[in-house]
Amino acid sequence: MVSSALALMVVHAAAGHRPDKPKLRAPEIALTVSVNADFVSVEVTNNDTIPLTLVADAHLLALDITPMIEVSLKHRPTRPKTIRCNLPVGIRPSTDAARQLVIPPGSSYKENVDARFLCFTPKEHGALAPHSIVVARLGFVGRVGSKPKKVATKGFAVVRDPSDATAFPLAEIVSAPSEVVANGWEGTPSPHDIPLAVELSKTIDVATAFEAPLQVSLKNQRKNAQHIRLKPEALRLTVFTPEGRTFACDVVTMKTNPMREFYSTLGAKGKVSFAAALSSICPRETFESQGLYRMIGTYETSQWAEDNTRAHAFSGTIESNAPNGTWIRIREGKHPMHRREPTLVTSDAPRSP
Repeated sequence: MVSSALALMVVHAAAGHRPDKPKLRAPEIALTVSVNADFVSVEVTNNDTIPLTLVADAHLLALDITPMIEVSLKHRPTRPKTIRCNLPVGIRPSTDAARQLVIPPGSSYKENVDARFLCFTPKEHGALAPHSIVVARLGFVGRVGSKPKKVATKGFAVVRDPSDATAFPLAEIVSAPSEVVANGWEGTPSPHDIPLAVELSKTIDVATAFEAPLQVSLKNQRKNAQHIRLKPEALRLTVFTPEGRTFACDVVTMKTNPMREFYSTLGAKGKVSFAAALSSICPRETFESQGLYRMIGTYETSQWAEDNTRAHAFSGTIESNAPNGTWIRIREGKHPMHRREPTLVTSDAPRSP
């Protein structure tokens, strides 16, 4: 009887004992970036001993840029403000379902993205001056100035252990601070020998091209007054698409008499502006794709040379004084942005023991 009771106690003790669940750890994965005013080069390396699944999408990237402090003897240095660059809703991926790539130990994923695409506004792109400090974040969480968050996540993850047995998922990967390099920063100075200059909107950030207004300004670069024929028909645009195509955009020229109202007199350093709709100037298929476009503008008045002579007005071609033209970011297009599938590259990165 005693032996039966003892055996029953042993059975209950064995049934109540469960082996401890292995404690998950953070995956050993590193994000490095090289940033200049033209491109952001992204590299993610698996330094772990197990394969890791990465959402291999540079559009998940966010750059926290801190401008370099300029020391002056006259003014007390102020703490520079950190500027964040990332893609807006509509372009930035909202889930971790696409572009998943399994990275074996010691291998890497690399991708380049246009720096202007991420840092689009003049303020953001201006922060990419040489020697500014950049911290890159790849993933789904994190904000400038926010409190540190847990590295493990139960929601969207940029990195996962395919077996879910060794490493917990990460919502984002953060790089070490690095400097913006000088390559691509220096621009071409605008010519000053032409009496007039045409200025276009520096950036246009819209959902579709139908919402894209273009501001056009003609500026007198000399100290004496200049006469100019002010007609939208004189505007010529060249658009470079994300796929590498080129479109010529212009307004259909109308035969008109040289009415006095067509001309404007610009005083010294004076400026006159008018608005134009890209959807009415460019062919319909120009802005059908999601992505980043570059546009160069000119103002051509030679077709009214005889009228200009009688009106003592400028006759010729006026180039845009912005060397890189106007940048247009289309967030929603008829066609999604064309991108190559992510691929692996070999790496000499050391593996964790």
